[in-house]
Amino acid sequence: MKTKGEIENELREIGFKRLSIFRPGNLRTREERDQGRRIGEEIVLKFISVVEIVFPKKMSVYVDNVGRGNREIFKRFLFDFFLIRHLNL
Repeated sequence: MKTKGEIENELREIGFKRLSIFRPGNLRTREERDQGRRIGEEIVLKFISVVEIVFPKKMSVYVDNVGRGNREIFKRFLFDFFLIRHLNL
């Protein structure tokens, strides 16, 4: 099994014109998940909440924010693809 870093490096070696790799850190949900949280997850989230009060840089991000960001990147990709493919720009 490969690590995320190894897979990212292999993707870079392919030579895509544009490559976006997202590393959002700890992912949070706005509501409780159906299956609940594991105890370790709960401890980490409590710890991160305290650290985020002291340090302004966020250590976690909400899942829906990551989804919106990914959607915007994909929209830009589609727009660029259309310009290059159909308008020869």
